[in-house]
Amino acid sequence: MRKKIIFIFYVLLTLVFATADPAYSQENDIDEDAHYTCFVRKELTEEAKQLNEFLAEYFHAFESHNFKTLKKLYADEFISGDGFTKEKFLNLIQDSWNLSPDLLYSGYIQDLKFDKNFATVEINEDLTGLTKEKSDITGDTGLIESVSRTVLYLRKFGKGWKIVSDKVLYEETSIKYGNAKDLDINLYAPGQVMPEDKYTISLEAEIPEDMFAVASIIRETLFYPREKQEEIFRQMPADIQLLERVVEANNNSFNELAVASVSFCNVKKDAFKRPAIDFAGTAVLIKRVNVMNILPSEE
Repeated sequence: MRKKIIFIFYVLLTLVFATADPAYSQENDIDEDAHYTCFVRKELTEEAKQLNEFLAEYFHAFESHNFKTLKKLYADEFISGDGFTKEKFLNLIQDSWNLSPDLLYSGYIQDLKFDKNFATVEINEDLTGLTKEKSDITGDTGLIESVSRTVLYLRKFGKGWKIVSDKVLYEETSIKYGNAKDLDINLYAPGQVMPEDKYTISLEAEIPEDMFAVASIIRETLFYPREKQEEIFRQMPADIQLLERVVEANNNSFNELAVASVSFCNVKKDAFKRPAIDFAGTAVLIKRVNVMNILPSEE
């Protein structure tokens, strides 16, 4: 199931933005369905209106999972902060919608700046949903929860705006099945590291008294298509309920994922009264680790 996990989600729910120290203020005259109120300098009024229309269309495309509309909002030359082309990036979004057709988004704009031709929008978002498919292990659908902060970079094309790039500042996602939905499970990793830096990934999990937990921690380069990493599962110490692993960042400045898989088990007897392991719950947690891009020094 983890092969299907695409956790790069972008969404707008509340569109409220302003410029610092405005010389001119004007409430927008958009109809009652508008999601925003804009205060701008007089010379940027037209750009603000066009930007409002773009953001509203962008919001509705995500809300309705309208792939056709979303596609036209990205410039053909779009390159994501992780190096994905427009086609690859939009395929990831489509994969996430296929994984969970009922994803619910909530978010707000943290900051927005714009001039005649360029704009940056920093957004915070949360999302929740259930996986379309049930787990073969627990027999139920998985609960998806994700939080992130992203900067969108926009450029004006004629009288409209398009997204030309982005940068994900923070991102963390979990998918839980069975009794894992009710347990406190956390994954810790640094938000950013230098190339070839060693860093620690820590998995902390609440383990019920009548159960034991086995878990695996891996580091993956954020690369498409995904390269499968070998997982080695170990039993989590019941006394400290913590499992850690030290990894080394890549030297190519590719961003990375800290990934942990954990299963909660108890021992039961089968029909022949033989001990058998019963998997009561399982979870996958993912946290983004941005690897800094180091420019060559001048000699």
